[in-house]
Amino acid sequence: MVAASDAQQYALLQTNITNFVNQWTDYFITGSKSLGSDWNSFVHGVQALGLAQYLQMSQSAMGKTPMDTQSTLLEPNPAQIKFLLSLK
Repeated sequence: MVAASDAQQYALLQTNITNFVNQWTDYFITGSKSLGSDWNSFVHGVQALGLAQYLQMSQSAMGKTPMDTQSTLLEPNPAQIKFLLSLK
């Protein structure tokens, strides 16, 4: 989860990057921009919007392991299984 103190900045970066990527996707699809000649401009533009900061914030929010695979919450609970089987 993104820290509360970073939430506004994160949301702004996410919105700006998403809008930029969507706009350029349209350009590439319609042919008004070329993947061959305009790709570097696209990469530079998305980097200028703070892509590195956005990715760093995203990775920090996920932590080292996005999902705790060691949690006992993921282990089957015999009482719950018995109850679910009784619903047949």
